[in-house]
Amino acid sequence: MVRYTTGQLGHVPIIGLLIDWIGDPYQLSVLEGASRAAASSGARLLCFVGGPLVPPGAPVESGNWVYELASPMTLDAVLVLGTTLSHHVGPEGLAQYCKRFDSLPLVSIGVGFEGAASLTVDNSMGMSAAVEHLITAHGARRIAFVRGPEANDEANVRLQAYQEVLARHGIPFEPRLVVVGNFMANGGAAAVGELAKRGIELRSLDAIVASNDGMAVGVMGALEERGIDVPTVRVVGFDDVEEARLTRPPLTTVRQPIEKLGRIAFMNALHGVRHGVPADERLATELVVRRSCGCGYQVGQIQSDTTKAHNFGFDAALLMNRQQILDELTRVARGELGAIGSGWQTKLLTVFVDELRGTAPGGFLPYLQEIADSLSHRGGNVALGHELLDVLRSRILSLIPPQEATQRAHAEDIVHQARLSIGDAMQQSVTRQHLLLSRWMRAFHITLTGLLSCDSYESLAQAITSDLPNVGLRRCFVSLHEATGNQARLFCGYDRTTSESWTTSEPFARDQILPREVHESLVDNPSLTILPLAWHDRLYGHMAVELDIHHGYAYAPLAQTLGAALHALEVSGHLSGEDKN
Repeated sequence: MVRYTTGQLGHVPIIGLLIDWIGDPYQLSVLEGASRAAASSGARLLCFVGGPLVPPGAPVESGNWVYELASPMTLDAVLVLGTTLSHHVGPEGLAQYCKRFDSLPLVSIGVGFEGAASLTVDNSMGMSAAVEHLITAHGARRIAFVRGPEANDEANVRLQAYQEVLARHGIPFEPRLVVVGNFMANGGAAAVGELAKRGIELRSLDAIVASNDGMAVGVMGALEERGIDVPTVRVVGFDDVEEARLTRPPLTTVRQPIEKLGRIAFMNALHGVRHGVPADERLATELVVRRSCGCGYQVGQIQSDTTKAHNFGFDAALLMNRQQILDELTRVARGELGAIGSGWQTKLLTVFVDELRGTAPGGFLPYLQEIADSLSHRGGNVALGHELLDVLRSRILSLIPPQEATQRAHAEDIVHQARLSIGDAMQQSVTRQHLLLSRWMRAFHITLTGLLSCDSYESLAQAITSDLPNVGLRRCFVSLHEATGNQARLFCGYDRTTSESWTTSEPFARDQILPREVHESLVDNPSLTILPLAWHDRLYGHMAVELDIHHGYAYAPLAQTLGAALHALEVSGHLSGEDKN
């Protein structure tokens, strides 16, 4: 079994993660959690990106070939994002494929099957809470449902939960209100079109529930194109990806701890490497109520004991509910505010209450601005400030006795002034991020164009090593597969952290991913993303690039461009025979 060591640290566990697509916010969040866990544990993560598994007998997509590099000869354990990999093959097909990893600790995220430890979320409870909310809080009766792929286990559980809640409330199930989707925005948009084709008057619907946020975003866009406002027709999703906060109106959804899934899955696999077979685990979900269903912001089922508290006045009510408010602020932030220091929740609540009481006026807006500045500086979501305000407003107002009209008006005024401040900060942040993104996109476009215009083997290698660092890729290695056998050569590669670069190497086993000397040079154990280099059904090799979540969406276009460049060189006769597959 191939093993690599780093300095004096001894053996470094190498754990592989198989995912469908790195451009999907859900999968990117899982990957981010796994990568952070790898960095904190001193292990190495290799992420293989090759599309959903294809059914037996179907033509093998070129992307799937990259999974052949996830070998028990190189890896110590394997994670599979079963939620997405099994779209076409179902849990049974995923289990069959994973038999190749029988000798390794194996963890499946989202889908359980024999031979693997499963890490799942409570899909049934989460979807039930969403549909229940629409019925009980909004009186919804006619609720359409955009489900996920029919072979997907999580999609089936969420559909069943929807049906069970309807039955509990005596609402007849209408099969024609259920449309199959693909877990992507275009699937949600297509589902709206399909409902219309079935003769369903869209405005007659009380709500549309989508089985994930991606499709919910597509649903909202398609409704808007038809002149139907949300929440005139209410829309609910599932996952709570970053985009859910940024839709207009913000999306009501079921939050599953996506990044935590990646982190726990990695640690469970690492535990399996060191101590034996990892155990199954299920994580809770919670309903996040925003404005797409017609509500304000609310998380979970926390309820203030306002009736009893009002008998004792505001101070007693605050004391009774203080910890609940702090817990909710923590959940809303989702770990994004660690940079401003521990105890930020307590300080935010304290300065708001001091402002309300008049005991220390002038402290709330500056601290809120400090939070917004911290988020903006790190490229975070400044709109989080509005969500924090939503929590403070809803919780604090619920604690002020109804007869205290002046105090209630003062609280509303504080929130209003704070929203104006956050709005200004958001505008500045958006302008700054737009400028940075525009510059990066121009540089990336020039880089891809340059790769495609290379007219020789040597010029392509030079372009890779000289141009890719300019768009933020600190490490990148391109390996070409040899025509016969299971070997590859390192075509070119660079490491900007050490200023090292490599050109054509001696042959090495493909499933080693990189030559031994390159592995040993990566002294800080970076997480690497592995993608196939192909043109249609022609596989040329693979690319290994250091994972950077902020640039992750660029890796697939880069791999596709490199595949096209290699194809152009092959067609023009510039690639030598030993470099052809």
